[in-house]
Amino acid sequence: MIRRSFLALSLAVAACAPMPPQLPPGVGDDTAVIAPKVLYKVPPPDALGGTVNAQQMIVARYRGQSFSFEAQIAITPERLDLVAVDGLGRRALTIGWNGRDLQYEPAPWLPPVFRPADILASMTIAYGPEAPIRAALARATVTTTAARRTVAADGKPVVIVDYGQGDGWSRPAHVRNAAFGYELDIQSVELKN
Repeated sequence: MIRRSFLALSLAVAACAPMPPQLPPGVGDDTAVIAPKVLYKVPPPDALGGTVNAQQMIVARYRGQSFSFEAQIAITPERLDLVAVDGLGRRALTIGWNGRDLQYEPAPWLPPVFRPADILASMTIAYGPEAPIRAALARATVTTTAARRTVAADGKPVVIVDYGQGDGWSRPAHVRNAAFGYELDIQSVELKN
């Protein structure tokens, strides 16, 4: 049961439900596929709006199943660090991104079915500033209002983010990837120093 839960969790978190077995030519470690033929190059930390320390509770839904986990995110202009833990408090993964190199440490029990760029894509699309998101997208557009962000390709929404009350990283977000069929409910709080 636990292995099955982590497999489904990894699919939902990675935003790669059914990813193609082979990535398109030229896709580097820093690029995610957010929909068929839609690439997203993860913005460097200095493009993400300054220093952020946030804690998130995430419920991922995929194919009728729900899974929850916690993430701790630290962003400075030089580096982005993300640590995710499961419901038992075990470290599931660690990601470090400095704009050039992407370091990734999965737990031994986490299936190797997803790429860290996919996780960073979901996070930065939901909470990053619009300008670097727009620059990171290939073949897509982004529209942002106070209540919603939509990434569209060929005139059709592929990722929709609906926001609750709050500002910046201190507000809930509901992320729906229409292309790959997963949803994320994120309760996010920015930790002030």
